Amino acid sequence: MARKGIPDPRDYLLGRGELFFGDDLDADGRAKNMRTLGHAEAFTVTVEAETLEHFSKLNGLSVKDREVVLQQNINFTAELSEIDVDNLALLMSGTSSDTAVIGASVAPVAGNDNVIVSATNGLGKWYLLYDVAAPSTYPPVAADNANRVYRISLVSVKNSAGTVTYIEGTDYTVDYELGRIRIEEDGSITNGSSLLVAFTYASLTLSEIRALSLARIAGQMMFISRNANQTGNGSQMEYMFHSVTLSAEGDFALVGEEFATLSLSGSAETNEKTSPNSPTLTIRRLSV
Repeated sequence: MARKGIPDPRDYLLGRGELFFGDDLDADGRAKNMRTLGHAEAFTVTVEAETLEHFSKLNGLSVKDREVVLQQNINFTAELSEIDVDNLALLMSGTSSDTAVIGASVAPVAGNDNVIVSATNGLGKWYLLYDVAAPSTYPPVAADNANRVYRISLVSVKNSAGTVTYIEGTDYTVDYELGRIRIEEDGSITNGSSLLVAFTYASLTLSEIRALSLARIAGQMMFISRNANQTGNGSQMEYMFHSVTLSAEGDFALVGEEFATLSLSGSAETNEKTSPNSPTLTIRRLSV
């Protein structure tokens, strides 16, 4: 129950809270489930109105005698701290998916096509590894049906004839986590050399974000407001945005001296099927 008639310092708002978003919608546009967007550094709601004013010119001084509201909007911005795969997908207007990779070994054979070809002026550079032992060229083309590999082990690098085994740390360096090798400038591998690279790659789950694959990100959003100035009953309020569209906003600092955040902006839309009496935003507070 709302408190009436008496000022109450408990109603001072020291805002805290958590954002939730759901884009798996039923036929009426209601989210089947919602996931947390994690820690929010800021969440701001902006209510805007566009009006048309009329001024009377019956006298020498024009005075406003009518104002009509033509349009009302509710927009919001959020600054998120948790840079996980799903939040990155929102930032990049993309989709995220998990792919199970089954580990295997790649063992090229001398005389076949080679995993790596050290091009002219290729010393001191990195070369990505793929899951095919005999691609038609390096890097592989689409017809080779090759995929990048990660978390590799048991790496061996030989010349194209298989007669010379090069030394790790002297002739080449391995990035075991990201599946790549660098040919050292002062090693015994020369420019233009063809190399046979054998290795094993691990079984893992690969999370992938496909940026700019969605023209519109739509769903339902809920904000659970927790007032740090209150405790117990009535300290939480639920803000339910029945239909929203999201877009990325601002810079995303991949290198910096502070914890990175990503910014999202959104616009509230109406959904009369979900909430006919309050189709845009419904705010609920349990009785104190």
